[in-house]
Amino acid sequence: YGLRHMTDAPTHLGLVPLGYADGIPRIAEGAHVLIGGQRRPVVGRIAMDQMVVDLGPDPQALRLQGQEAIVFGRPDGQTPTAKEWADAAQTINYEIVTRISPRVERVYEGLPETRPSEGLPLGRHEAHDAEAMRDLGQRFGACLEAGDVVVLSGPLGAGKTTMTQGIARGLGAAGSVISPTFVLSRIHPNDPAGERPGGPDLVHVDAYRLGPDGDLDDLGLDDTLSRSVTVVEWGESLNRSLGRRTFWVTIERAALLGGGIDDDGALSFDDEEAEDPRTVSIELVSEEAS
Repeated sequence: YGLRHMTDAPTHLGLVPLGYADGIPRIAEGAHVLIGGQRRPVVGRIAMDQMVVDLGPDPQALRLQGQEAIVFGRPDGQTPTAKEWADAAQTINYEIVTRISPRVERVYEGLPETRPSEGLPLGRHEAHDAEAMRDLGQRFGACLEAGDVVVLSGPLGAGKTTMTQGIARGLGAAGSVISPTFVLSRIHPNDPAGERPGGPDLVHVDAYRLGPDGDLDDLGLDDTLSRSVTVVEWGESLNRSLGRRTFWVTIERAALLGGGIDDDGALSFDDEEAEDPRTVSIELVSEEAS
């Protein structure tokens, strides 16, 4: 790599498995990495998959093998910062933090230790009114993850949009959830002040007009499918395996008594004494191997 560095005394060199393919600036010679509580200078040219740091002459440096290396972090006076890396690369700090490539795994702090999917309400449920339907949807939504697809099946007035309103609650999605019939799809971004800050967005889809040969690709969801939860109403004709996990929700209704559909296309009840029970079946029909 151009013989860019020669040590001036015996020392130990460490290899950090990050390079310019991961977003580390190739020209940022002289930057530092925090290893073992000390700042270690990057020496030589940064390669595609790795960079070399000088660990110093102390034989104890050999014990650093396998320890965590912090490339940049919070400005605490010791940890290298994005601005320092930017100065070494003759650029700005925004470029440093935005250029980290997709092959670097993201791990988010502050999330529950258990996977949300552990509480999935699979099976049959009874919903005796609209709020019970939303409550079930909220429990379901709290367990859904990015890449999941939920297909809602049932007759007109079954409560598909009402169920979606509950799912939106569980996801912490922003905005009022109404029937997407006239727009085909609607995106509800995650609300930082909602139930699941930092969780996936909700994409609410109406597949009624796609026809028997329709496909989600016809709705242009390629950009959102893997990073959102997609809820599809009237999706009976679609392939039963659509996302990372595909759930099929079948809603059966009794005769409509004292209720109807409100302006948002959701189930409503005019008479609080009246019951129009729904039977809701939630089934996981496909799951990609992890």
